[in-house]
Amino acid sequence: MRHWILVFAVGLLLILWLGTGHSTAQAARLNSPGGFDCSTVSEIPQMDCAALVALYNSSNGPNWTNNSGWLQTNTPCSWYGVSCGNQERVTSLNLSANQLSGSIPPELSSLGFMVTLNLSANQLSGSIPPELGELAGLVGLNLSGNQLSGSIPPELRHLGFLLYLNLGANQLSGGIPPELGNLNGLETLILANNQLSGSIPAQLANLTNLFALDLGYNMLWADNQLAQNWADQYDPDWESSQTVPPTEVDANSLSGTGIEVSWTPIIYTQDSGYYEVSYSLTSGGPYTVAGTTSSKSDSALTVNNLQPNTTYHFVVRAFTAAHDAQQNDLLSPPSVEVSATTGDQPTAVQLTAWTVRPARILLSQLELGIAGLGLGVSLWWYRRR
Repeated sequence: MRHWILVFAVGLLLILWLGTGHSTAQAARLNSPGGFDCSTVSEIPQMDCAALVALYNSSNGPNWTNNSGWLQTNTPCSWYGVSCGNQERVTSLNLSANQLSGSIPPELSSLGFMVTLNLSANQLSGSIPPELGELAGLVGLNLSGNQLSGSIPPELRHLGFLLYLNLGANQLSGGIPPELGNLNGLETLILANNQLSGSIPAQLANLTNLFALDLGYNMLWADNQLAQNWADQYDPDWESSQTVPPTEVDANSLSGTGIEVSWTPIIYTQDSGYYEVSYSLTSGGPYTVAGTTSSKSDSALTVNNLQPNTTYHFVVRAFTAAHDAQQNDLLSPPSVEVSATTGDQPTAVQLTAWTVRPARILLSQLELGIAGLGLGVSLWWYRRR
């Protein structure tokens, strides 16, 4: 009996110790490394406080234009840009144009009552945390005018109440996630001035409540009629600013060492840029750059100094330099591959030696013949005498 009492006591102590350890670890997780103790905050939950402190620490908070109250008082709802609702939770965070730099922390996903998040017009870099898709009540998300890179997280499809989005004037790349078509309540979608490329997903045609759509200055195209009609309806001039691969590419041999590559120029010929022509001896690459044109209005380039009787494979890419709100140089995906074979190398004419014998040699032989004839006549005349 005493044995079981001892075991029970040890087990109880162990449970209490583990619980204390867990509580200590949780407190450590909620307390910020910047010297601010979220356990002193009572007006909002500690997880909300910890999320705000994580943002401050990851985005160079001491150098914000306005960081009034941040990590200085135990009333986060009074910190600059923070708003709290009646349920004592952070509901809005507006730090637009406030010199934030660094990254967006995934801890923001703890702000479960957040309605609007505006971090636009700063110098934030890195990727968009997919954890932002956990902010299920979010109505407005504005991350435009930063230096965010990487792809658009498909997890944003979980923001079912979102009215205003994904994200202009950044360095975002890859395609538009088809999952964004789930946001069928969306009224504003701004994706302009990024490095987005590829075909517009047909699923975006589900976004029929839009008042504003801007896809401009990317590398996007529509290869299905549903997506084409949707983009044309909500952003009528979207195609006029896309850096896309040229069409109707062709290659023709000019000689044993030259091939002309031609194409139809893209619609977007404004702003400085050019076409890049590359070749390979193997279909599918890897390709070597052969040359560039002088502008996006050009429609052909001759590639010289090639090997005779050789098949070459070519692709063409369009390039647009960074300008204005577009902070990225855009080099489109390659065009369809075309091939051409160079012709024979011309053979040089060889002249035989007898056709170029020096005239002086022929003259000397003639002189010897005349001299010999004269000697013979002289001997004949001498004998006659």
